[in-house]
Amino acid sequence: MDFAAKTVDAAACIDERAVTLRRALSAQEIARVRAAVAAVRVAPRPAACPTDAPVASLEVARGDKKFFYVEQRSACGGSRAVTSASISALIDVMSALPR
Repeated sequence: MDFAAKTVDAAACIDERAVTLRRALSAQEIARVRAAVAAVRVAPRPAACPTDAPVASLEVARGDKKFFYVEQRSACGGSRAVTSASISALIDVMSALPR
């Protein structure tokens, strides 16, 4: 998501299908995505990190800085752990955007 350029460039695996979205967003779409990103909540890092389970993740770019958020159960390394509910809500918003 590039808020400055008002564009989205996303790739996901949803229901075992590869889905991509690359386009400009309307002002209403930007507002919905901003609200969903703002609602993503950081969570404690897990004690162990399974690597074979499907996991939701998000990369947010703010200027020259990039932040990588991963669903709490698999947040290892330099990623920030976030609650499953909050990242799922964001994915729902992104999934509802027309292609």
